[in-house]
Amino acid sequence: MLCFGGGNTFFMWDGTVYKHNGETTEVLFEKNAYDLNYNDGMLYFIENDRYDFSSRDQVHIEGLLYRYDLNKGVIETLTDYPVSLPVVSNGEIFYTHYATVDNPEPPTGIYRVNEDGTSRKLYSGLKYIAYGEYRLKYDWSGEEKVYFSQGDKGLLLDDVHPYWDCIVGDYYYYRSQIDNTLNKLSVITGELTTLEPENKENGFFVWIIRS
Repeated sequence: MLCFGGGNTFFMWDGTVYKHNGETTEVLFEKNAYDLNYNDGMLYFIENDRYDFSSRDQVHIEGLLYRYDLNKGVIETLTDYPVSLPVVSNGEIFYTHYATVDNPEPPTGIYRVNEDGTSRKLYSGLKYIAYGEYRLKYDWSGEEKVYFSQGDKGLLLDDVHPYWDCIVGDYYYYRSQIDNTLNKLSVITGELTTLEPENKENGFFVWIIRS
């Protein structure tokens, strides 16, 4: 429900999308918009009026994909089918299609949206992320792989099972699904460091990640 771009912060609260620039907050439109993405003067999002944050059974949000032109104030529908975890990178749109117990085929995979609104599967996997100049994909086509790419350079991460992750500078931080540790990985050298908390207060661990 939050993204940054063009010197602004965009967020959704209680069914309304806002633009905030540090001094003023402006109402853009009313929609239950999730997975906000900013790209080149456009705001991309999916709409879901039924998602329940209190439900532990709903592990992902899906909805039709929209694009909002910040200059014209016009909303355009991009797909007539629901998508999950949309990512806009260099003008291309990617999303995750989740297989379910009732509908296991096709298996969970990463898709790219074509200009005519149709889509094409790229590979089997769960998530596709773009961090600035870096692209990160999780690939479960036979075996689990986490792969970073920057331009024509690539880095395959061995034995990495990430959960809750981010990029700061040239470092990739992630929480391990295996032992819940916080890890710091250099995407330049591949050096991996497990971080220790700086503070422990009232039973809670506190990590401070500095750029």
